[in-house]
Amino acid sequence: LLERKDMGISMADLLKLSLSLRPDRVIVGEVRDGHAAWQFLNAIRKGHKGSFSTIHAGSCDEALDNLFMMIQDQVNSSIASNIQEWISRLIDVVVCLDKRKIMDIKILSGGI
Repeated sequence: LLERKDMGISMADLLKLSLSLRPDRVIVGEVRDGHAAWQFLNAIRKGHKGSFSTIHAGSCDEALDNLFMMIQDQVNSSIASNIQEWISRLIDVVVCLDKRKIMDIKILSGGI
């Protein structure tokens, strides 16, 4: 599935559509905005283990912070306090690359 902003098709729309296809895994080229990040987190929350995506950041911790901040901007305040818990529970591994070289690996174990 390919994002087509010129046709009004966003990454978040594609993530919602992909879930109706009952995939084993959800693979997103890059999470760029809060709505897509929230949809991706919801997709893996619904049991699509082994799913992965990319996000621009300078470190593993920065990637998690960026994901948190993007999602926090999209949700209402009543669930905002749960976002970090969900991220730490749903994301198993964060790998930080510099071009093609692995710079850092962070394994999450229930808390960021």
